[in-house]
Amino acid sequence: MIFKSFFYVIFFVMMGGGLVLGAVYNLPTHLINIPTVESYEKWDMEFGISSGFFNSEHYEFDTKFNIALTNRLMVGLNWVNISNFVGHVHYNFFGDEDSFYGLSGGVTNITSNDTLSSWNDRNVTQNTQVSPYIVFAIRPKIVHFYVGYGGNRFRYAEKSFALMEGLDGFFFGTRIPLYRAFIEAEFDGKDFNTGLTYPVNDRTTIYIALTEIGNSGSRNPQYSNTPVRSFSFGAVHRFNFLKIESPEKETLKTLIRDTNKVKEDVEDLKQLYENELEKLQLERDSLSEEVRRLKSSVQEDIRYIDKDVSEIKNEHRDMYLSINQDISEEVLRYYYLSFELYSQKEHYKAIAILQKAIALNPYLPQLYVRLGSIYFDLKLKDVAATQWSKALELDPKNLKLKRLIERLK
Repeated sequence: MIFKSFFYVIFFVMMGGGLVLGAVYNLPTHLINIPTVESYEKWDMEFGISSGFFNSEHYEFDTKFNIALTNRLMVGLNWVNISNFVGHVHYNFFGDEDSFYGLSGGVTNITSNDTLSSWNDRNVTQNTQVSPYIVFAIRPKIVHFYVGYGGNRFRYAEKSFALMEGLDGFFFGTRIPLYRAFIEAEFDGKDFNTGLTYPVNDRTTIYIALTEIGNSGSRNPQYSNTPVRSFSFGAVHRFNFLKIESPEKETLKTLIRDTNKVKEDVEDLKQLYENELEKLQLERDSLSEEVRRLKSSVQEDIRYIDKDVSEIKNEHRDMYLSINQDISEEVLRYYYLSFELYSQKEHYKAIAILQKAIALNPYLPQLYVRLGSIYFDLKLKDVAATQWSKALELDPKNLKLKRLIERLK
């Protein structure tokens, strides 16, 4: 009730002060100044007002009335100046405002006056009378896209001042849902506009926009050299006299809307849990791979222990002691890398690195001491004792290591 009163106050104030009439937000469906694909029900009626403010003392004002003859066909009437009206016809071929795809078309600026202008004191430089159009919509959840092609209303009037000369007749725009509101940007065939749409409730919507932002001059040659319209405001109220809803139905609609919001939240949570589950599965696979490497390392240790024949040990020792300087440096690099991995709690990677070093030089006792320490930290005391025993075998004079092994027994 409060909003309706505000609606009528604005109407009469603007009627009393406006020099001329005509503004954006005047199509049956629109972003700012281009048509879109939206849903409505049979006999839905809309009453709208819009006003454009210029970089001068001028402003303009527009009123419109739309009615849906079917759930696809809507016709509209605009009061564009003191004595003239123009009509619009809009038809949804398929899709509505909730569909992923949509296609609509129509005819705008239907009038018999081919010199009609909202500015009574300006010469018309472009005839935009009876401008057909078609528009296609793609609406993912995050952002909506619209692209279309139309008649002179969507074509530049002065080629030398065209912002997109190669796209004569084409228009496009985008709408980004932001909680209850929508942020919008468009190219209407003549200039760029950007704005905000805010549905106050299921029936009333308000609009604000920065318009003709691609024009840096004081007048716009694409609009008969009128002053540049810098800011626009609009409001629409929709009602249906043949479908008077009871409070119970209003409550039901609210519940349905809330239920749909809950469903969206559930889908978001489902996606979140699926992502977490995928991460856990990857971690499980990684852990399984580390366990496999550990088993392989233990098997390698057992294989080495089984080499009891002294001649074979001496043969291997002679071979590895003759390794060149490059390999010795590589062994040293692996040895210090194992400390770094251990400090990062990457125990199994440290074990794998030490096994590589042992493969290059299996007669360096420090490698087995380090390997035994890591196994001991993993609570694998028997395996740790085995590694330290091998180190003691290579370095029998290490009394500290010998006492450590004895304490484990």
